[in-house]
Amino acid sequence: MQLSEDEMRNKLYEATVAAGSMRKFARSAGISASYVSQVLLGKIPVSDRLASTLGYEMKTVYERTAEDSAPAQAAAQSSLWRGRMKSALAR
Repeated sequence: MQLSEDEMRNKLYEATVAAGSMRKFARSAGISASYVSQVLLGKIPVSDRLASTLGYEMKTVYERTAEDSAPAQAAAQSSLWRGRMKSALAR
């Protein structure tokens, strides 16, 4: 199940409520209360460690933005990359 950054903040908020307070949650997770506060306020993103503490794994997802031009651009980029690699290996 994929969650947005805002949904992860909601999960964090729920965890702080379940723990009794933000400080209690932070102490039990081994992180600072100020860090938890900054994440909840949206000032900094959820870290891998915090996601793991909440029972989630952070992954990077790439999605195509333009259907029509992406394959041609990818093919050109791939060809350029292979050419550069061959040049570098030939040295």
